[in-house]
Amino acid sequence: MEADLPRMLEVVEGLSFTIPCLARAHPPPHYSWSRDGVGGELGSVGGGVGVSAGRVWVRGAVAGGARAGPNDAGGYTCVAANGAGTDTAHFTLAVVQEIQVSAHPPVQVSSGALGPPERGQGRQFGRFFSFLVFFFF
Repeated sequence: MEADLPRMLEVVEGLSFTIPCLARAHPPPHYSWSRDGVGGELGSVGGGVGVSAGRVWVRGAVAGGARAGPNDAGGYTCVAANGAGTDTAHFTLAVVQEIQVSAHPPVQVSSGALGPPERGQGRQFGRFFSFLVFFFF
C-alpha cells in the first residue's frame, strides 16, 4: 500500500468524502472494504466497478460518501489482493461540525445610544450591562 497516504482523515459534516487505498501490483489487485463494528464487507470490487453499501460507496481503490454524517465516523479497512499476495490498510474517518457562533440575546443599539447617556439613563444602561455580564459568565 502507499505509505504516504494519510491514515487519519477529517471531513466536515454534510460534505462529501473519499478514502483512497492505492496498491501498486501486477496483476492489478482486487480491493475489498470493511468497516469497524459493521459486519461483512462494504464492497468488494476489482477495476473501476462500483458498489454501494448504504451511505458509503466503493469504487475500486476508493471508498466514500456523498454527505458525511456522524454515523460515517470510525475505522475503515481496505484489503488489496492479487495472485502474489495481500496487503491491508486501516483508515480512521472523523466527522466534525462547523463552528457557528451567535449572540444571545441579540444586542440592539439605538441611534441615541452612541452618544453619552443623558441624566438618569446611565443607571438603566448599567443594569442592562450587568445583565449581559451575568448572562455570559
